Amino acid sequence: MDQENEAIEKANKNRERFEPEVLKNRDILKQILTRSRYFLYKKKSKWSKNQIERANLLFDLFPDIQKAYDLTQELRSIFESTIDKIVGFAKLEKWHEKVDHLGFKSFNTISRKIINHYQTIFNYFDNKAPMVG
Repeated sequence: MDQENEAIEKANKNRERFEPEVLKNRDILKQILTRSRYFLYKKKSKWSKNQIERANLLFDLFPDIQKAYDLTQELRSIFESTIDKIVGFAKLEKWHEKVDHLGFKSFNTISRKIINHYQTIFNYFDNKAPMVG
């Protein structure tokens, strides 16, 4: 995005028209980012054919978005599929390690929240009771 913004500024200074790069699916960079937000909330299994194509392009252009998506889906899966608190604890520990390794600051915040609320989370795994707070 920074490169595109610089190219736009340069074209404006030179009184030229900026022509954005058109991607394989006929989106420009800003369009693919805007249009991708909808499928990033979904599981891959729920993506349409167009969303799969757009995701492949997006993840090729922005590998960090794919890493963040994968981390999010992994955390989601832990809460959806785990019923035993010991298994849940082990899965969360592995997830915390990945977060530390990848270094996403926003995920560090989530990771600390989980650590601070382990007891409530353990109760959730055992009872599948809704978490409070």
